[in-house]
Formats: sequence, C-alpha cells, structure tokens
Amino acid sequence: MAVRCENAVLQNLELVSKLLGQLIHRSEIVTKSFLVTPDYLRFRSILIEELRGYPELAARIASRIATIESDVAEQIASKAKPPLIEARPL
Repeated sequence: MAVRCENAVLQNLELVSKLLGQLIHRSEIVTKSFLVTPDYLRFRSILIEELRGYPELAARIASRIATIESDVAEQIASKAKPPLIEARPL
C-alpha cells in the first residue's frame, strides 16, 4: 500500500512539473564531420606539402580525398534542415 501511495505522489509531482514547464523532454542530435576539424585540415595541408615531389601519387591521393570530402558534403547537405524563415530579396 505504501509503494502505491509513493508511486501516486511521484506521478502527481511529475504531472505538475510538466504542466508548470519545469520538466521538458528535449533531444538534440549533433553531427560533426571530422573533415572540418582543425586537426584534419592541418593533416591535409602537411600531406599536400609532402607529396609535391611526387606528382602522380599526389594526384591519386588528392582524387581520393576529394571523393571522400564530396561524399561527406552531400551527406551533410541531405541532412540539413530548410531555413525556418524564407527570405527573398524584393
């Protein structure tokens, strides 16, 4: 009986809190691409500098990196939310 009373009190407190706006259920999903981190950009810069003496190898690696970057850019663009307010110039 005591457990039922306790559950009823807790449910009542939860309901009152929600009604007063004290308990808000929110979820946020954050996706961060490693391709825009300073460490990656620094690594990419070093790699390009070191490969200047090997143009054929540099071209192959640059092509593969460009493919990865464009794939990630497409994924980011596909997940992007449309703007909340559409602004059009007059």
